[in-house]
Amino acid sequence: MKRLLFILFFIPTLLFAQTESKYMTGAVPLVDGKVVFTRSLNVQNFSKDQIYKALLDWAHHQFTGNMSRVIYTDEEKGLIAAQGAEEIVVKIGLFPGKVKILYMLTIKCDNGSCILETSRIRYTGNPSSKNNTDVINAEEYIIDRYALNKARSKLATGTGDYRMKTIDLVDKLATSAQEAVYKYNNVAVTTPQPVQQSTAIPAPVTVKPAAAQPAPVPAQPVPVVINTETTVANAQGFMTIAPDKIPGNIIRIISNNGIHITAVDGRELNKAIAGEGGLGVMSGKPAAFYAVTSNEDNILYLLEKADTYTLTFYNEIYKDAAVSHEAWLIIECKKLQQFNKLIVGEIINVKVR
Repeated sequence: MKRLLFILFFIPTLLFAQTESKYMTGAVPLVDGKVVFTRSLNVQNFSKDQIYKALLDWAHHQFTGNMSRVIYTDEEKGLIAAQGAEEIVVKIGLFPGKVKILYMLTIKCDNGSCILETSRIRYTGNPSSKNNTDVINAEEYIIDRYALNKARSKLATGTGDYRMKTIDLVDKLATSAQEAVYKYNNVAVTTPQPVQQSTAIPAPVTVKPAAAQPAPVPAQPVPVVINTETTVANAQGFMTIAPDKIPGNIIRIISNNGIHITAVDGRELNKAIAGEGGLGVMSGKPAAFYAVTSNEDNILYLLEKADTYTLTFYNEIYKDAAVSHEAWLIIECKKLQQFNKLIVGEIINVKVR
């Protein structure tokens, strides 16, 4: 009886140790010094098209709101990028507190496979901070150095809770995405399938044949007269001119209304991103200089991988006591160089209304 009581006494401790091992050494990987979580979905029974359409639908429902939305899609490459913002509850000292976690989720679809990368993770609203608008980067808080004790045997107080809740969120997103692929394609999984690290070989699943899906309804073009929550989706009413024929006092125009980036690699952004900059010459070529000034820092992620981008200039339109913005100048650029938030591009096409 004493032996039985001894074993029963240690069962909770053993279960906790097994659960906690998920968060221990190596659970937060670094890529070029940045925290990047990678998860591979068990979707080997689906085509690239099936996976992409399912996860695009999932992403549009999962990421909604001012700070949470889909920011980039490319069906041909099978890429989806979304900006996420959620609340997590962490224990700081003796009391739990709500913290907002901001992150970037990149989805890479292919035939029979799908990789989810969660990166650019940061936190705001730390209840122990004097200024709860301070931003804490994941690299400063949840890596092994800060979130584990010196012996790497247990989670550190405070930062360890951030680490645990972040890993839980990453796994929750991956599990939800995997379930969405099956549900969208009307395929049943006989048993729950764990989401694996990208280096793992997915376990086989038993499925029934996918039912044919109705063709998606093509997206309708967005009008040119917009506010900054909408991008320029067509250029009706514009004519093409040479860069040296750009009219007007460009300094005054930029000072009054700024510059907005509205497309990357020919793909329309879901929201025009405001910035500053100007026009000039670089290496004997007409050039545009664009600096990101808003909090939409995930545009930098897209620009780092981009070859081309589109800048749009707006005029304010006053009508019936309301103010709207009308695009009057569109400049397409080929990226030459990028210095953090400053992007320099060769002007390759100019359209003016």
